[in-house]
Amino acid sequence: MSSALTPPALSWSAATKALLSDSGAMFRCLVIALVVGTILTVINLGVALSDRRMSVGIALAIVVNYSMPFIVSSLGAIATRRGRTAREAKGQADPP
Repeated sequence: MSSALTPPALSWSAATKALLSDSGAMFRCLVIALVVGTILTVINLGVALSDRRMSVGIALAIVVNYSMPFIVSSLGAIATRRGRTAREAKGQADPP
């Protein structure tokens, strides 16, 4: 619902493509996923891993522990990029 006075915001697909091509942003998302995923794995599965118990369920939980922070941080970066693009199109500056 854009008019001549309101430029369209960057689409989700365009913002996603921009994020995927931005190696700095992808690196930050990976670092966040590694740090948060490791903390979640130690908290949630530390006892099972220290007892050397491994199952498909535990392996799946480890994958989820690392993938969810990556997905959340990536969506945050995409939403920030869309908002910044919309503000720039309207001529507003980013807050300090």
